[in-house]
Amino acid sequence: MTNLPELAIIKYILIYNNYIKYIDYIHISSDYKEIKMIYDTLEILHKKFPESDKTVDELEMFFYANYPRMS
Repeated sequence: MTNLPELAIIKYILIYNNYIKYIDYIHISSDYKEIKMIYDTLEILHKKFPESDKTVDELEMFFYANYPRMS
């Protein structure tokens, strides 16, 4: 697997304190529907389980639970 910049950003903001610090600076255009869906899912996940760091696997499971047609 290549180390994509997008994945690095997502991994970074899976850490709750980083998410709180930087989420207001991340704005995804509606032109990038799939990426926006990931960031929207991340927001829901952090609100549902605040103050805990998340993993890529948790984000993936939560994403496909919310968007089953994407799997």
